[in-house]
Amino acid sequence: MSRKNDALLAPAVEPVATSLPAIDWASIGKSAPLPVAQAARQASDPLPKADVVVITWTSAEWSALDHVFANSGSARAPGLGAWDVDWFPYARKTGDFKSDPIGGPLWGSFRVVTVATLTGTVRVLLFHSDAHLQYEPYIAGLEAMVQNILADAKPLQLYSIGTAGGGALNQALGDTVVTNGAQLEAGKPPNNASSANGQTFTCTGWYPPTTLYSAAQKLMFPLSNVVTMPELQMLFSRFAQKYSVSSLKLTDFLNAPLQPANLGTPKVHSLKGLPLNTSCNFAMAPGTGSKTFAAFEEDDAAVAQAALKAGINFAFIRNVSDTVVPDHSTTGTVIPDPIREDWAGLLYDRYGLFTASNGALATWAAIAAG
Repeated sequence: MSRKNDALLAPAVEPVATSLPAIDWASIGKSAPLPVAQAARQASDPLPKADVVVITWTSAEWSALDHVFANSGSARAPGLGAWDVDWFPYARKTGDFKSDPIGGPLWGSFRVVTVATLTGTVRVLLFHSDAHLQYEPYIAGLEAMVQNILADAKPLQLYSIGTAGGGALNQALGDTVVTNGAQLEAGKPPNNASSANGQTFTCTGWYPPTTLYSAAQKLMFPLSNVVTMPELQMLFSRFAQKYSVSSLKLTDFLNAPLQPANLGTPKVHSLKGLPLNTSCNFAMAPGTGSKTFAAFEEDDAAVAQAALKAGINFAFIRNVSDTVVPDHSTTGTVIPDPIREDWAGLLYDRYGLFTASNGALATWAAIAAG
């Protein structure tokens, strides 16, 4: 379930044994999104019309999306649960595409809610995707899925949201990054043969409004509630037992974005014009951070390409589920990339639901400010 392995492989470590609390919308003078009942339907039926579409990906991201937009009145524990029965399967025009043998059925599942905005109410179609750039049906399937969703729902805006690797040292665990573009850096077949490889896809005519981010930040889950020094020491001890870390210590991984003292006030970083890095090779920022990319994830350049072809405005809201990992120890020794990747994967596995809930709240803020 890690960002490294996406939704298809078992996590390397279990999630922290804490639940997301119910969301106190009244504390910021707002109301919860409301689920919209759907009539009985077939998976091959067209999607209902919506003003906004929100796509998310891994299991933790899906749960966080459902919690914020459909079931915010109760606490949410990690893992799947009875809440997923309210999502409807969608398998329209799958053609000859096939999913990875251990993945879910194409294309995914959805539900609809309404969100009160500053000027009225909008219908939002929430979509959990079982198509992914780095697994079969790869980039062609992912683009086809997005095109089908947009053709059916006919939204004005499309958001792709979920977990990501931090791009800068000021992005703490649980922060959220908002941007309007993504660059495809596909390093393995068949994606590296795509004409889109190396290209950046940007939405130039629209950008999500930012006026409610400060309100959303008040509702976000502080990762300092679960990421303490004893917790990190326990996690590193398990990490060192499972992986070959040589003489590395926890202090070698404890830079500013992961220090518990810096995790008490989650922030939204609006980075218009600075694209995401979309890679099927689990790309990460260098240990000093990146000035080239807002964050690092695995699907959004393909989403952007499909949205541009359909003429639909789009944005990406990615929570920092694994922070910039140092590439040198405190004594100057190089930390190999496989070790950095495994540590990043553990952070997502352990805390992904909580970071993803912050990204979902930022998405609510963008939609509600419209």
